Amino acid sequence: MIVVQTELPCIVLAMEGQEVLGFAKDELVGQSVLKLLGAKSDLALFHLVIKEASNFQTNDGQFILYDKDGNDKQLMVSFIPYSQDGHVIGCLIALHHSEAITLKQLFEGIQDNCCPYCLVAADPPHAIHMANEDFTSKFSTAHADALSNDLLSVVSAHRGLAPERWASLLLGAGSGRRTRCRISMRTAWSLHNAPCEDLVCTPVVEAANGRIRHVLVHFAPPVDEPPTDPIQPAALPSAHLASRLNPPPGPRACSSRGHPPTADHPRACVSSGPWAPAGPIGRHP
Repeated sequence: MIVVQTELPCIVLAMEGQEVLGFAKDELVGQSVLKLLGAKSDLALFHLVIKEASNFQTNDGQFILYDKDGNDKQLMVSFIPYSQDGHVIGCLIALHHSEAITLKQLFEGIQDNCCPYCLVAADPPHAIHMANEDFTSKFSTAHADALSNDLLSVVSAHRGLAPERWASLLLGAGSGRRTRCRISMRTAWSLHNAPCEDLVCTPVVEAANGRIRHVLVHFAPPVDEPPTDPIQPAALPSAHLASRLNPPPGPRACSSRGHPPTADHPRACVSSGPWAPAGPIGRHP
């Protein structure tokens, strides 16, 4: 986790931890954060989202960054305004493993996938941009009606997951985490629960370097694995990191969007392709 200036050359002001991508503190602090970028990176977009932090905007996106040895890595990057007394003094950058898929991977996976799915906007109210016949049949809605509605409006007649739980899963995916839970859905007029299945929300980026614009929502047969710890909200800077910046008292991280509520540990859906399993799941009644 590092704090950088929002103006070029985006000097690193402080760093938490012993290293970032193999770079020690004395190799990054006082240097431009752009040294983490390389030939496959999108420098213009990377600086743009840093710059947006000065307007109290929080962003999450996937970027190709480079470690000290010159190896490229696809990472999910969070950009959070870092403020003091109501004024942004920098941008907090947190790196974590990317669980996003690109639109290209999405369309490739569709060819081999028979799960009910839809593609929704990452931001509320999560308008539906695409849905397959299995999805519209599952929720007893015409295809045209699904595409003119938001996700929660379409699924509201089906019990099995509270609206706030849907919101939590979608918000977690919109922040770069693949979220998953076990559900048993039934319609409002049904007396019996349907068989259990797994609901999976996967962040979708437009390209290898890009913001999260969509979330893939799909349903799959349950995978029998033990529950796991939930995802924790993105960490705020510690007192140690804050103390490295001036003036006192230490700055605090702020976000116009806020951090996602607790969500299940991420996992993908099917056995092969870009939607293949990638970790344990959580169970929910």
